[in-house]
Amino acid sequence: MNRMETIGAVAEMFGTYSKFSDEMRQKYAADDDIPQMGRAAHKRIVNQACAIAEKTIKFELPEEYVTNALIFFGICMDAQKHHLDWSRAREDLQINMIASEVKKRIDDRRKETRDLLEKADKMIGEEEWKDIQEKYRLNKPWDKSVSENWHRIIVGTARKLALNVVERGGTMDEIRTALMYFKVCVDVNKCLLDYVKFQNENGIVELSKKYGVVKK
Repeated sequence: MNRMETIGAVAEMFGTYSKFSDEMRQKYAADDDIPQMGRAAHKRIVNQACAIAEKTIKFELPEEYVTNALIFFGICMDAQKHHLDWSRAREDLQINMIASEVKKRIDDRRKETRDLLEKADKMIGEEEWKDIQEKYRLNKPWDKSVSENWHRIIVGTARKLALNVVERGGTMDEIRTALMYFKVCVDVNKCLLDYVKFQNENGIVELSKKYGVVKK
């Protein structure tokens, strides 16, 4: 989800974004003694609020958390223009608690990644990994290198596949293939690997359908 999609999600809850803006101006108008926010500070809180809102959706947190995070993001968007008390909104909407839960999910995801990489290293072995790198090395790396955002997406999908295959009792060959694909995706830029070629030659699409990562 990008920022425009996040704004759209806020608007959808209230019918229109202008209706949301009117309601929040009435509820969170800042007192006169609160100084007007500067541009740099406004940009910072909007970016932080947007990240929290996006991750509550990504990690499928409880609906109340998602709703509050989206409302807070909208308030931060309007905080400078309409002089809103975003810090009071942060407290009312329990954003610190939500941010802590998001951080916990991020930490859990990082641990999953480390555990999968350790499992992959034990199963594949150093010499075999060198052979894989050689086989799937890109001929024109900079023409096919992936962006940071796209890298996160393919690693996330590969992580989910590997976890599903392991947790749902896949065969040893399936587990091996899924872990190998995950490792390829993680190192796609570092080792200049063609993850699409690996997908095509190792039945990753079929494996993803079988283990519920993509629709059949």
